[in-house]
Amino acid sequence: MIDIEWAMIIVFSVLKLTGIITWSWWWLLAFLFLYPMMLIVVIVVVGLAVIAAMFVEELLRFLYKMFVGK
Repeated sequence: MIDIEWAMIIVFSVLKLTGIITWSWWWLLAFLFLYPMMLIVVIVVVGLAVIAAMFVEELLRFLYKMFVGK
């Protein structure tokens, strides 16, 4: 079964090859890059959140040792 994204890519590619539309190939194939780019963004955001949590944990540990002294 064909997805809507693939159907749109096929239709737009045929229109591009026949000269009916003059869009850039980058815009035509943008549907292919949508899901991988969303996955990369999610991975980066989660990675930054983990790094920030680790930094805050170390900072709190340092401040605890500094003020409590244990």
